[in-house]
Amino acid sequence: MRPRLNAISVLLFTSLALSAHTTSVTSIDARLTTTNLSLTVQLQQPDLIQIAREGPLDKFHYADYADFKTNAAWIAEYVTNRVAVSFSKTNAPGILIDWPPDELPLTIEIRTDEFQPALIPFTISWSIPRDAKELKIVFDLYDRPLFEALFQVLFDLGPETMPVMHVVPGGRETIIDLAALAEDLGPPEPAEVTSSTNSAAASTNAASAEEPPAPSTRAIRFSATEFVGIGFEHILPKGLDHILFVVALFFLSTHWKPLLWQVTAFTLAHSLTLGLAMAGVFKLSPKIVEPLIALSIAAVAIENLFRTSVSPWRWMGVFVFGLIHGLGFAGVLGEMTIPQDRFLASLISFNVGVELGQLAVISIAYALVFAVMNKPWYPRCVRAPACYALAAIGLFWTIERIFF
Repeated sequence: MRPRLNAISVLLFTSLALSAHTTSVTSIDARLTTTNLSLTVQLQQPDLIQIAREGPLDKFHYADYADFKTNAAWIAEYVTNRVAVSFSKTNAPGILIDWPPDELPLTIEIRTDEFQPALIPFTISWSIPRDAKELKIVFDLYDRPLFEALFQVLFDLGPETMPVMHVVPGGRETIIDLAALAEDLGPPEPAEVTSSTNSAAASTNAASAEEPPAPSTRAIRFSATEFVGIGFEHILPKGLDHILFVVALFFLSTHWKPLLWQVTAFTLAHSLTLGLAMAGVFKLSPKIVEPLIALSIAAVAIENLFRTSVSPWRWMGVFVFGLIHGLGFAGVLGEMTIPQDRFLASLISFNVGVELGQLAVISIAYALVFAVMNKPWYPRCVRAPACYALAAIGLFWTIERIFF
């Protein structure tokens, strides 16, 4: 009796019906003082229409102001219910400000006759209780499977303090120490200054203009672990196309050495193009990158059916495909406005997360086939069906991303 297909092959066949992940970055302008928090969420129209509302996938912006106005009520209810703010573990409702906007451009012309959806500003304000020691914010706007929502929050702490950026994956919380914030910012400036102190105040202001105060870092600080987590999640569990590419590399051979050499070539390549893309040196349209990523899965899986060792073409192919995947990774970070002093740390942290995700995928694949990979029927009943499935998925996605 012929052995049944391994579970991984079955999972690969069933995943043919799934689409690969997409990623969206929503920017949030946060004004934070010791007494008030104001969040302006720059809502992306495609996310509201396609993800939040489960609307048509080919509709990227509202048709006109009347169309937007018709949807303004549910947008307000949706966002206010899914932006959760609490002070010292006590939930606090926010106050909606100037909604809906009286005038709202729905599209922006980026080139002649080429338009993109305009962002919709949505502002909520909270008064901070005097005795509050901690502020927690959770963004849970988009929770569709295989859709990765990231929220880039730029905290403005006042004119004398540098803004601080946080990147919060959907559903995660960011916590701010309000006691430390109060110490960092100091007491509020007096409303009036007497004439006798005008000259002293003027000289102080002149000095502060020459030497800005050190930025506040105790209450809110950049965390490299945020970007490690984003990189990891971009592979596992939300990066189905990248997962399948790594699995295709795995199925060439069950020996560690050829697999490690392939992963090394892939890592070097995608790190190179990710860095170049993030620096603005080289970019490629997602309409080109996404089909090529899908095609890379099919190409590697098809070669697995004819070889069991690393060929010269394989080295070159894996490296080239790594360059393409790096441009895909850049789509996540490219939508963020990362301060120059955080650029290198963000890039390295994201790459570390990607590599940890890849190693996790390889470890899971080994665990699934470990008991049978030395059986004589493994190549025929496990490896070959898995490669056929990977090739079919890759070709299906290639056609889907080019024509649909």
